[in-house]
Amino acid sequence: MFRMGTKGRVIRGEKVLPDGQKEIVELVYPTAEGSTLLNNNEFGQWMSERASKSKQDLVYFNSSCWSDHKATYEIAAANTARFVNIPTTTMMLTFSTRDTNAMRLTLDAFRNKKDYSTMRSELQKNEGYQSGKMNHFIFPDEQEYVDKITSVVGHPISINTQITVDDGKGHVLPYSLESAH
Repeated sequence: MFRMGTKGRVIRGEKVLPDGQKEIVELVYPTAEGSTLLNNNEFGQWMSERASKSKQDLVYFNSSCWSDHKATYEIAAANTARFVNIPTTTMMLTFSTRDTNAMRLTLDAFRNKKDYSTMRSELQKNEGYQSGKMNHFIFPDEQEYVDKITSVVGHPISINTQITVDDGKGHVLPYSLESAH
């Protein structure tokens, strides 16, 4: 499950790169007007729709503390190879204006089209990452990622379950928990 703001602000930045490609970055952040839970099923539906319309990966730097524990559920719900989940294995300090902030280093490396190895090298500038005690992302090319994420998820499958009830008149009807109470 994801907690998300019921209202938010979007800041969009566009930049034409030297090779002529356009980089678009959208930052979405909640306002103080409440939040709601987005369950993994809804998230999976969003990802399925997105995957059918786009050939681009959605790379998710999941900066929640110890997000490796929920990454397998998010990947399974997304049910598409177009979703790249990069979780953390420690506590994270996400919001800071320092040049050595782990999130800033990671996003800058990503924006500059660096590979995972270079992202890890950049993260060495962060004291928490260096110590292994905080700000530690794991990337898909690492054995730790394979052990904690890939081997657990395996191949995502989609299972739909429908519960029915006999109405006593020989008709089988869809069962709804809401209408039963």
